Amino acid sequence: MGSPEFRAAARQAGAVWAGFFAMALGLGIVVVQAGLPWWVAPMLSGLVYAGSMEFIMIGLLTGGASWGTIAVTTFFTNSRHIFYGLTYPLHAVRGWWARAYAVFTLADETYALVSALPADARTSRRILTITAGLHLHWLAGSTVGAVFASHMLGTIPGLDFILVGLFAVLAMDVLAQSRDVSTAGLAAACAAVGLVAAPHHMLLVAMTLFAVLLGIRYRL
Repeated sequence: MGSPEFRAAARQAGAVWAGFFAMALGLGIVVVQAGLPWWVAPMLSGLVYAGSMEFIMIGLLTGGASWGTIAVTTFFTNSRHIFYGLTYPLHAVRGWWARAYAVFTLADETYALVSALPADARTSRRILTITAGLHLHWLAGSTVGAVFASHMLGTIPGLDFILVGLFAVLAMDVLAQSRDVSTAGLAAACAAVGLVAAPHHMLLVAMTLFAVLLGIRYRL
């Protein structure tokens, strides 16, 4: 069933598509548990589509963060995509609309999957199929999660801690793999400074300070 390009893309990316759907279920649940309308989930996943930044944005939206804070936080969180763009085979995608969509939907997993393709397999249709599959599974998962949460979960205690728990586990996982205790300590110190110096703009201050200190550290 389907074209050869679709079947080839599904064989390569199918497991990642399924993983995206599962992760997006959590996004939908977090949106509802944060007190936001269920339709915010498909809006975030469809129009923002920035992975971890979407989870962060939920906290920013519910916390009344300014547009400046949201913009700077988004820049620092997703600035790695600048480097992805240097080697991403955008030239293989035909059509300005298709290229615009490929740029919009460039994610860590997209870059990894497309980069793993042999040069002769990096066709416009293959790249767009992989990309659209990731995007649509993320959109579908967040929508299902939000609708399910709004109708089935009610007020289960502890679900409002999902976001905090998610990033705590991710941070622990990165620390366990990198063993970079000094960077973790620096991040914690920046968070403490931000909390004390500007409680209402803690994230903006902390991430700006952290970026500056990292720049100084790696220039020395």
